[in-house]
Amino acid sequence: MADSRLIFGDAELCCRHIRRISKELPIDRLGLVFHFGGMPQELVLASMRRFASEVAPEFVAAGS
Repeated sequence: MADSRLIFGDAELCCRHIRRISKELPIDRLGLVFHFGGMPQELVLASMRRFASEVAPEFVAAGS
């Protein structure tokens, strides 16, 4: 999983993984998918909110 481009886990792990990917690749955007298989909409929306509140601000503030 360490070499994967998939991003999952708690907020800290997601931030670390995004930083690692951005060091390897010249990215300035991410394409994100929060729904998989038959996930309930409530879980998908909760994941999106959590990413928006706990992960994304780490990169917006840094200008990345």
